[in-house]
Amino acid sequence: MTTITMPVGIGPKSRNLPSDVKAVQEILNRVSIADGGPSVPLKVDGIVGPKTSGAIEKFQLKQFGRAGADGRLDPSGQTLARLNQLATPTTPVVPPGPSMVRAVETAQSTIKTFVDNDYTDFF
Repeated sequence: MTTITMPVGIGPKSRNLPSDVKAVQEILNRVSIADGGPSVPLKVDGIVGPKTSGAIEKFQLKQFGRAGADGRLDPSGQTLARLNQLATPTTPVVPPGPSMVRAVETAQSTIKTFVDNDYTDFF
């Protein structure tokens, strides 16, 4: 989960500490274009330039509409919370099913047969 200590982005309340800006640039780069991520990955340099501020606003417009696009991320604000939701994989790891287990066991048995019987002409 990404956290920041001070606001990042445009406006007088934004402090834009380099470590916070880098964290925002990194998490924006992990968001898909379809979800409002940057179309060209941001340079993670800790500077809020036009590309970073544009990426923040693009993301906010996609996620919250014009009313929620202020160009700034606050440490406990909705933009950072939504970035964390979208940038964190939520797909559970599914163990292999019975058919996969049987396939692996069959392959292992076949290999063991070749090794035990010294079928070197097959290798």
